[in-house]
Order: sequence, then C-alpha cells, then structure tokens
Amino acid sequence: METAFAWIGQIAEFFGSFFPRILIVKSSHRAVKYVYGRRRVLCRPGIHFYWPLVTEYETCAVVRQVQELGSQLLETRDEHTIMVAGVVVYEIDDALTFLADNENPYEGVRDVCSAAIRKVVILNDYARLKAGRASLDTKLAQEMQKLLSPFGVRVLYARLTDMAPVRPIHLSGGLAPGFSPHTIA
Repeated sequence: METAFAWIGQIAEFFGSFFPRILIVKSSHRAVKYVYGRRRVLCRPGIHFYWPLVTEYETCAVVRQVQELGSQLLETRDEHTIMVAGVVVYEIDDALTFLADNENPYEGVRDVCSAAIRKVVILNDYARLKAGRASLDTKLAQEMQKLLSPFGVRVLYARLTDMAPVRPIHLSGGLAPGFSPHTIA
C-alpha cells in the first residue's frame, strides 16, 4: 500500500524544488553551494537560502579535527624494518578549496599524512627516530603542512603514536632472506 502512494511524495518533492529552502550553517562549520553546477559559493555561519532545483550544497566542520593514521611497515635509512602509526590534528582553513577541489577530502588528508610519515621515516636512521621524538614530531608536522596546504588544511600538530621494530617473515615459513633473529636490536 505504501508503494502505491509513494508517487505522491515524489510529486510533492518535485513541486517543492521550485520554492527556496533554508540552510543553517553552524558556527563550527562552513558550507559550499553549487549553483547551476558551475558557480561555487562559500556559506559562512548563519542562515542562507537556496533553490533546490538549481543548487546543491555540502558542509564540513572547520574546527579542530583528529585523524588517526593507520599502521605502516617501513624501512629506515639504515635498513631497519619498523611499524609506525600516527595521528594528525588539523583545522580547515579554506572550506571552499577543501570541499570543492577534492573528491574525497577526508580520505585525501589521511593519505597525504601517511605519505608524510613515510617520507620522514625512510629518510632517517632507526636510532635517530627512537631518540629524537620532539624533533621527529616537528618534522612530521612541517611535512604534513607542506603537503596539505593545497587542500585548504592547517596542521596543528602531528605525532607518531606507535613505532616498533619488526622482523619480516615469509608466509611460506621462516625469516625473510638476510634477516636473523639478531638483525633488529
């Protein structure tokens, strides 16, 4: 019975698209309206009107956000294999760029930050990574900021949350060639 009258809702929705609607943007958010699919309009906090027939919109939080970065197996400059994971804390500086110029901006932030961790780790020795956590975190934040600026993102800070030596093992059994139980200190 419900499906028999579903067409009434579709007709009401169609005619409703000819009337303007209200968009309320919270103080912690920004919105981007896409008018006629071409023109992009940044909406700051407050009340905005849009015509559903010709306008779509997206919102995003611009306040402090935390993104956990998954584990990666990497090899340091002195050929130690380690597992690292991290976290980045950021804010959205330019919501128009963040939303309109990126297909999936949150996934992009995660991928770019993981690439920054990789770059910093593979350019350093294991002992230096272990000893210099404060300078390592600063390098990570700087590298992430350099890579995320085109996304409209400002990095507040970045940290490695996990770092551990690992021994690669072939699935067929045994250690990987060139590794002994004493390879990793």
